[in-house]
Amino acid sequence: MSSHEADFFVPAQVAAWLKVHATTKDVVWVLSDDSFPSYALATYLQQPFDTILDSRFDRQQRETRLASARMVYLVELYETKEGLSGEERVLLDDLENGHLPAQRFLLDGTRLWIVPRDELAVKP
Repeated sequence: MSSHEADFFVPAQVAAWLKVHATTKDVVWVLSDDSFPSYALATYLQQPFDTILDSRFDRQQRETRLASARMVYLVELYETKEGLSGEERVLLDDLENGHLPAQRFLLDGTRLWIVPRDELAVKP
């Protein structure tokens, strides 16, 4: 598989998993360095691109979207942590170190966490 194919294979695999587990009351938040296109995940989920949270959204936009969510599905789609925003690196550190009550799943090398929205405070 070429690296270009992986750019779409991974989001397709994640989308298949999310279709089984997530509901319309949940939010998908992608932690990404732009190496994996979020629009691919939205396409495979058959949802509008703006339903997938990522670094395109500012803090206020994320808070607005998260306010009505039940659960937040955080998906790790990056090649290097250095490419993540500062907020994403803090959030990832909290997830990795157990500072957030989250269920963790591993999908063929891609980590995914489910966090109750009430437990996820958007940090400044």
